[in-house]
Amino acid sequence: MSMQIPDALLCCLVQAQVCALPLARACEVMRPLPMLALESMPSFVAGWSVVRGQPTPVIDLSLLLGLRPERPAGRFVLVRSGVPMPLALAVTDVLGIRYLGKEHWRAEPAFVQAMAPQMLSEVRVANDMLFMVLNSARLLSDELRADLHQSMQRVSQTDHEWPA
Repeated sequence: MSMQIPDALLCCLVQAQVCALPLARACEVMRPLPMLALESMPSFVAGWSVVRGQPTPVIDLSLLLGLRPERPAGRFVLVRSGVPMPLALAVTDVLGIRYLGKEHWRAEPAFVQAMAPQMLSEVRVANDMLFMVLNSARLLSDELRADLHQSMQRVSQTDHEWPA
């Protein structure tokens, strides 16, 4: 079964990397909320936050890439996880929405390809839906990052919701 190529991408900054998630997977962008860390969490889970009254795991994308978080996340991106509880992806910033042609989409590496093998194993064991979200995301090349920087408007500082 081939993966559907998304029409619109939500571009997020993960430290110096630009990660592009299919917009259809995102349900909300928000300021980061307070988190509670628990001892028994997988290493890529930064903690749990209460989002709209629901306990929500916060996945730090920089940890998945093997990077040390330089500073606290600037934004949470809530993604549909296939279960009643969404997942919050902690990112440095949200850059905006981008439309990418099929040839560029196929040429860009999947987010999971940049992950350390141990992290990839942990994600697969912990949550199949998280793996599917990360496998549908792409890390953009330097060329596309430069183009993105020149052509994209910044997401305003207010929170945004997209229809379900």
